[in-house]
Amino acid sequence: MEVANYKVKVRSALFVGQQIGDDMNFAWVNKDNILQTYETFVNTTSDNKDNYTREEWDEIKLLYEALDTRKNTVEKEGLSTSDNLKIAGLKTRFATFFKINRISAKSTENAEAKE
Repeated sequence: MEVANYKVKVRSALFVGQQIGDDMNFAWVNKDNILQTYETFVNTTSDNKDNYTREEWDEIKLLYEALDTRKNTVEKEGLSTSDNLKIAGLKTRFATFFKINRISAKSTENAEAKE
């Protein structure tokens, strides 16, 4: 039950108004909403980066990879160059704070386990 709760919490926060199941189907993402989807995803994770557990970071990484896979499909369907460049910037920003904060969450988890 606890695993399901953190997944639902993370998915609801990152993809407001969308139901993301375990299949991580992002068919609702298209060339018209993908930039906003990335912006919400990156800004939400950035705003909450100090509060996520390692498990939540792992879930975020899976969601990010699923969204990125969908981006590759949307790119072929006519994603504008401008949006693609903005998404590239968001991806760089995400990668930077993801690595730092996931490591920090893992260290905190290890320290708590030793207590």
